[in-house]
Amino acid sequence: MKTQNDTENLNILEDNDYDKVNFVEDWETTITTASSKVSRFDLEQQILDCWNVVGELALVNENVLEDKISKYDTSNILLGIEKLYDLKFQKLFSTFEDLIKNQLI
Repeated sequence: MKTQNDTENLNILEDNDYDKVNFVEDWETTITTASSKVSRFDLEQQILDCWNVVGELALVNENVLEDKISKYDTSNILLGIEKLYDLKFQKLFSTFEDLIKNQLI
């Protein structure tokens, strides 16, 4: 059941322009959209997250050298890492494009 207050809040939200830069806070500029916020900080975190692949491949290599996993398991692990990092890099590039598009970097 909607109350008068809910209706007023909805009208306020509709009046706001979520496609513009809403605020600047010190070094971090943030774009606010109706569903998400994208900032230079997000880009930095996604870049660092992608560096995890180095440690993950080292762990797979260690287990292969010690004969702890089969060729089949190794293949499945590497395929999983490939798919996972394809998604991570797509997200990273999308964030980069959004920041460029909105002239924040």
